[in-house]
Amino acid sequence: MANHSKQSKKDLILATANKLFVTQGYQPTSIQMIAQAANVSQVTIYKYYESKQFLAHKVVLGLITDGYADFQKIVDDSKLSFKSLVKQMILTSSMETKDMHPDFLKFMIKDLSGEFGNHESINAYEDGKAKFWGAVIKRGRKEGVISSTISNQAIMVYLEMFVQFSQNPKNKHLYENSPSTMLSITDELQHMFFYGLIGKGDEEE
Repeated sequence: MANHSKQSKKDLILATANKLFVTQGYQPTSIQMIAQAANVSQVTIYKYYESKQFLAHKVVLGLITDGYADFQKIVDDSKLSFKSLVKQMILTSSMETKDMHPDFLKFMIKDLSGEFGNHESINAYEDGKAKFWGAVIKRGRKEGVISSTISNQAIMVYLEMFVQFSQNPKNKHLYENSPSTMLSITDELQHMFFYGLIGKGDEEE
């Protein structure tokens, strides 16, 4: 019972931190604010999470694993056509991107790039990537939507190009100097990934 209570409190702190970091940003959110919102002491937070940075890292890790799980449910929904599946994924991604504070996006990019000396987040992303995108590609091929002239390897390379863009140190200033612009570009890149430069979007159907 005690262990269950500890885990519940730990989960509550993480969920509260998630909400505040995502909506208010990493820098503006203090441990004190999280403690007040979760109705726990700052000492309790530090008991489970050694620092604000570590807590934010765990939020990023959760967003990755939960994101894959949520998208997998969409992919596994046999009632959705591949076209509807893609629309749902773009809509979900767009909503998540627009709801995310630019300052937390900056932290997330740094965390994924291993700037804080921890590669757990990018490893989690890589671990889930092959399985998830493999399932997406399989659905697309089954319905004849993905061209047979395009290999799975090429699709994965194309996907990796988007990831590498955000992780490239040369692009670091874009996120730091104009995070709101990068949020918009991220949304556009998601659309381009699925539809291409001249592919059909929702408005053309």
